[in-house]
Amino acid sequence: MFRSSDYLQGNRRIWTVKQLLDWSENYFFKKNIPQPRISAEILLSHVLNFSRMQLYLNYSMVPNPGQLLTFKEHIQKRADNRPVQYILNEAHFRNIRLYVDNNVLIPRPETELLVDSVLLTVKDMLAETSRGKNIDILEIGTGSGAIAISLAQELDDYICKNITAGIPVQKVSWHIIATECSNAALNIARRNAEKILDSSKHGKIDFIEADIICDNDPVFTQKHKSSFNIVVSNPPYISTRDYDNLPEEIRLYEPKEALLAGADGLEVYEKILQKIFPFLNTGFAAILFETDQATAPGLKKLVEKYALKNSAGLQSLETENDYNQRQRILSARLTNKKG
Repeated sequence: MFRSSDYLQGNRRIWTVKQLLDWSENYFFKKNIPQPRISAEILLSHVLNFSRMQLYLNYSMVPNPGQLLTFKEHIQKRADNRPVQYILNEAHFRNIRLYVDNNVLIPRPETELLVDSVLLTVKDMLAETSRGKNIDILEIGTGSGAIAISLAQELDDYICKNITAGIPVQKVSWHIIATECSNAALNIARRNAEKILDSSKHGKIDFIEADIICDNDPVFTQKHKSSFNIVVSNPPYISTRDYDNLPEEIRLYEPKEALLAGADGLEVYEKILQKIFPFLNTGFAAILFETDQATAPGLKKLVEKYALKNSAGLQSLETENDYNQRQRILSARLTNKKG
């Protein structure tokens, strides 16, 4: 219909919301941009400070010149395959909005299942005894902080709803340590936590710069030896071969180090499993990983290998499917681990 996005600003035509959406969808379609209509809706709704539903209730509205200019800039970036989340510096995850840029991976809907799995594991832990609980959680590779912050936001209410009869709520406490090897990513996680969480919840998360875990720090090791009940991670798990086949908007813009994990996609999983066992609680411990169809079989074997090597019995080792019925979450429940 139009030659380029410059037409939006250069032509004197009056542009309504409907016309902008229709033009943008057509333009993105010709550029082979995934989900052209949704991209147009998200970008325009952000410019106008509308919900996507409000766009359709204001079809005849005419954006002002400043809004039109901003929308044009967004269109140009999206036409270059830049992800919408990086254009807007915003990603939605569960019930929170996170700041994101190309220093962190964009949180995916599938990763929300990992948070659900952690919460269900907390429920299992609460059901096992009538004593008070200290729930210690370690997240490895926090990135934007999506998992740790979501847990901090939801844990108190979840515990209240699922606490076993006989345990006073006051005797249940939780703490999260979230590690990240990238200083730039860690700063984003801290920024998100400060913005999203109130002071009482923010004080229950420690963000630490570390490659996997601070196993070379004697103070950390002494304090956290045999302490973590739940270790959760969405590490890099894309193989070299599969990385080359990823969509352009991922390969060009998302941090390679947050995606790529060697020839078989198992490299980072193994690094984690090599280090975490001395830090697992001897009473209740679980390991939860995000995975995929390609890596899940090999990951199962790695968990079995390192559990045996560390004299940790496996009570259960299961995978859970995502919304597309693909293997996505691996959960391992450990028992009878030697201290």
